[in-house]
Amino acid sequence: MKNLVQQIATTCPKACVGIITNPVNTTVAIAAEVLKKAGVYDKNKLFGVTTLDIIRSNTFVAELKGKLPTDVEVPVIGGHSGVTILPLLSQIPGVSFTEQEWLT
Repeated sequence: MKNLVQQIATTCPKACVGIITNPVNTTVAIAAEVLKKAGVYDKNKLFGVTTLDIIRSNTFVAELKGKLPTDVEVPVIGGHSGVTILPLLSQIPGVSFTEQEWLT
């Protein structure tokens, strides 16, 4: 990973870089340090991609509520690991949960 980011810094220093490699939280930080060392770091051009977390959350809620995953938009915040990811279930537009669903 480090070598790849060094090549990006050398070859295309103004590139937008999306990190998908797990653990995204750590890998983005490593990439940022490599880009800083090369003098080309731009916080607006380096980002972690966690779309899979959103798709999973949408799918789980859709299955529970009898909807299509494309009809559910679960906001997800935090990191990409199981410990730091947080789907905001109380903020899903048009979806509410019973007390029993909250407990399970």
